[in-house]
Amino acid sequence: MKQRLSGSITVRLGARALKLVRARARAQQVSASDVVRALIEAQLTEAPEVSALELSRRWVGAIRDVKLPAGAKAREALSDWSPDRR
Repeated sequence: MKQRLSGSITVRLGARALKLVRARARAQQVSASDVVRALIEAQLTEAPEVSALELSRRWVGAIRDVKLPAGAKAREALSDWSPDRR
């Protein structure tokens, strides 16, 4: 199915990149522009979704220690602590 195009940009490629694009275009029997469009679309649409947990993993957890002071003094007591990442 042919895409309907809505704009254009000019991209300058190095000799090696241009050679690779043209080789892939020949192998797929499409134009070099079609190859570049497909690569850009794949790169921009296949971005993995990152969960809030993955973004905040280094701050998420629990410390169970009866000797640890509660409240504001906990931060001071934990200044030397490093997480046990098993």
